[in-house]
Amino acid sequence: MNAYQKVMFVFLYVGYSTLVYVRQSVSFAAPDIAESENLSNTDLGVIISSQQLGYTFIKFIGGTLADLLDPGITFTACLILTGLISATFTAVHTVSYFATLWFLCGMAQGPAWSACAVLLKQKFPPDQFATWWSVLSTSANVAGTAGPFISQYIVSVLSWQAALLSAALSSLGIGVMCYFFFKLLKSHHSYQRISKEIRVQPLNLSSLFNPLLILLTVNYLLVSIIRGACNDWGLLYMIKYKGQSHLAGSSFIGSLEVGGMLGSILSGYISDYMVSKESNTARPRLQIIMYLTCLQTVGMYLLIFHINTFSYQILINLFGFIIGFGMYSAISLLGVVAMETAPENLSGTAHSMVTLGGNIGRVLAGYPLSVVASWTSWHEGFVSVLLTSVLSMVLSFFCLKVLKVKEETKIP
Repeated sequence: MNAYQKVMFVFLYVGYSTLVYVRQSVSFAAPDIAESENLSNTDLGVIISSQQLGYTFIKFIGGTLADLLDPGITFTACLILTGLISATFTAVHTVSYFATLWFLCGMAQGPAWSACAVLLKQKFPPDQFATWWSVLSTSANVAGTAGPFISQYIVSVLSWQAALLSAALSSLGIGVMCYFFFKLLKSHHSYQRISKEIRVQPLNLSSLFNPLLILLTVNYLLVSIIRGACNDWGLLYMIKYKGQSHLAGSSFIGSLEVGGMLGSILSGYISDYMVSKESNTARPRLQIIMYLTCLQTVGMYLLIFHINTFSYQILINLFGFIIGFGMYSAISLLGVVAMETAPENLSGTAHSMVTLGGNIGRVLAGYPLSVVASWTSWHEGFVSVLLTSVLSMVLSFFCLKVLKVKEETKIP
């Protein structure tokens, strides 16, 4: 990487990890917010789902904006708006205001990951793209690993408002720095040339609606239900149903993120190596995705049926690591395959299409899952998540079959 690429990557990494920390800050402080503001599980579900609804509402448009406009400035705007809205969140006290502001926060973050993806796609060759994509995706895992502990410390010393406000100020500060960097980067001749070459290509949105991309979208939805259940409700599940301590629950969330970090980097590097040896970039990545969804299914089964009040912490962390390894790695590669099978000037839109399914999955993992838990128990809620993982595993197999049929039809 040259100097511009290195600095850009650092800003993307730090900036996106901050966005993820802000996005999950309510979930991290959920027990304290519920106690302080007298909120029920359903109230928390409404607030968490409202953010995912806002994120989903703007997601597809956000990817198209990253294709048509400057992705660097788009990313900067996401950081600044997220900081302003999150800071306002700390000043309200009713469920309706909480939900409205968190909906707006979701909208503000919608284009961010697509903007990052477009910048990486423009800067790195195909046999390095998944590796750098995977490294960047670990920014979410860093936020998820350190977030619960940072948030809990600030809450215990000060308040949940202070925890969210500190995250908001971080987002604002990094956003301002990104603004000046991307303003400088726009003057760089290679940046201008790449952007101009891509934007003059004709848009053909009909190319996005093919069977493989639709299957990738549905699979992204299913894996995101699992991710949402573990991230948003994993702490409460471990405390209220499994009888574990708050520290044990936070440690489980951290192990998910550590597994995701290592898994994303390893799967990205291996898939890039396989791509460099094979002309078709999609096949090796889809094969790895199938193995990863099998791994996450095994991890969910072990967590649900082999963990209780007396389980050792190392066992809890191991199962969390397995789930995170499979879940986050599959999500990372699903996005890569979607962008690589789309036209160059629609890569951000294609990514938004599959992650739109992912955002719907996160919505389903919010309020709907809390309703299932209220009607039955958290055990039945997480069993339904396990069944979702099994379906994801089956769908990964069908993705490979569809690709095989697609290749065979091109043979004379």
